[in-house]
Amino acid sequence: MIVFPFFFLLLEYMDTREIENLINKPRLTSEDKKAIRKAADEAGIEYVVKQGCRDCYDKLLLRLYEANGGSEANVSLDGYRFRDTKRSFRAGNVVYSNETISGLRVGHLHPVIIKSNFVKVEE
Repeated sequence: MIVFPFFFLLLEYMDTREIENLINKPRLTSEDKKAIRKAADEAGIEYVVKQGCRDCYDKLLLRLYEANGGSEANVSLDGYRFRDTKRSFRAGNVVYSNETISGLRVGHLHPVIIKSNFVKVEE
């Protein structure tokens, strides 16, 4: 039997790498959800999570990331950054957030989505 070590449960706050891994997971386990709520409680973040609401957990993960000091605007592979670094959304199985944007391309998204969420970085 393989046991996954939930070493991040022992941390006072989740580190940014763990937060990014959880954001990118297609499905959160009950242990993941419990760890997210525990980290938010320890960080003093108030939250309301509705039953079956993945977006609620994604938003909570973003707030944890910001509490760790990760609110600097990142740039996508094709030169876009979020207008608001606190914004995020899911398109298919991909989460577009300030934390994940540096490894993604934005130019293939619908022009309305690009115009409302992103700014092209001038070179």
